Amino acid sequence: MKSNFRLIEENSIHGTENGWEFQIRLNWYRSLPFSCIETVHVKLNGVPVAPEKIGFRIQDQIYSLSQLGDLVEEFWFVQDPATIVIDQSENITAGEEYQLDADIAVRAPYIPIGPGRYLTITTADSISMVAQ
Repeated sequence: MKSNFRLIEENSIHGTENGWEFQIRLNWYRSLPFSCIETVHVKLNGVPVAPEKIGFRIQDQIYSLSQLGDLVEEFWFVQDPATIVIDQSENITAGEEYQLDADIAVRAPYIPIGPGRYLTITTADSISMVAQ
């Protein structure tokens, strides 16, 4: 059965002073602490973005991917999109079309699948959109 779930929010990519950003949705049915975000990968026009260039913004705070594992009391709520912030000199141009690929893996801390292991949900999305 095909899902209508979109990881990447349509029409959300736009340039910033230091790079570009776009919005994503949580790929799970329950809110999760930031510490449950295992991985985030991004490609723009087929070119991977280095993990150290990826930031995660929610509730007006930006975290590096390496900081997320320690944030057990900060939550990503299902109804709130997160903004993926890319800090790189290559900016994007409003009105131009871009191919954006993203995937995220989150851990469900309440579903053990073995000793010290928990269910991990990975979702990938690919979308072509015009920068705003």
